[in-house]
Amino acid sequence: MPRRLPLLLKIFLFAILFWGVERFCHKQTHGFQLFKVLSAHGEDNKQPVFALPEQEMHRLQTIFSQPFYFLGSGGQSYAFVSQDGKTVLKLFKNHQIRLWRFLHGISLPAVLDVYRQKILAKMIHQSPAFLESCKISYLEFRERTALLYLHLHKTDFIKKKLTIVDNLGIAHQIDLDSTDFALQKKAEFFKPKLKKLMENNDLNAAKECIDSYLGLIVERCKMGIADHDPNFRRNVGFIDNQAVEIDLGSYTKDESLKNSENFNWEVLDKTQKFKGWIERRNPDLFDHLSTRIDQILQESQQKLN
Repeated sequence: MPRRLPLLLKIFLFAILFWGVERFCHKQTHGFQLFKVLSAHGEDNKQPVFALPEQEMHRLQTIFSQPFYFLGSGGQSYAFVSQDGKTVLKLFKNHQIRLWRFLHGISLPAVLDVYRQKILAKMIHQSPAFLESCKISYLEFRERTALLYLHLHKTDFIKKKLTIVDNLGIAHQIDLDSTDFALQKKAEFFKPKLKKLMENNDLNAAKECIDSYLGLIVERCKMGIADHDPNFRRNVGFIDNQAVEIDLGSYTKDESLKNSENFNWEVLDKTQKFKGWIERRNPDLFDHLSTRIDQILQESQQKLN
């Protein structure tokens, strides 16, 4: 037994070292690895192919002629920003979609199935509902999601290998025809944008941003589109002073939002945290926001009557 102790100790130390290196690399790369973004679709893929006019395709080819650099990691995708800083490429975390499909397609004894259901509940954004939300974003709400293109199917017309550079500065080549991705105009995040305008005392521009954000909510509701993630700080941004939805994965169709009562509730629900945030920072902008919300609700009530 004493002779085996050093070996066991070495194995233990090696395991600790391996785990530490793995965690360090994961933190440095934000978990990005090429295999995680490989297409999750098989030959039976039912996702649509979105064709583009020749002029739009030429625009995409121009955008993809430059490298893209790692920007960040979200719950559903890895984001890369173009060299000119104007566009963002989102590569979907397809390894999670594959895991979701595997867990969704198996059955386990009752005792173990409880854990399977819990995992599935946490992975709701990796379910087919995520892809459906992306399609709604592109087909019905493209102007307010700043989407330039959505690619969910293997194609043969892009004919482009793109260079992406991860957070460690390592360059990778991806074949765009066989990769699932979304391409968006780059937006400035909600809080930094408004904070900068307030610091510069540019309240007119800040009010324009607020009006655009409220208009975004109103337009979405009128189209019967529900947003199940109300985090305005993370999911909404601005291109100039125009509010756009950055997040693509939280939409469903909900015609009941066209009803005045549900519409009013949605407006109040989606602006509640924003009102608290702006009230603590600028009373004038808070008054403007409150007045505009009241006007929207009154207009909705008048249409009902």
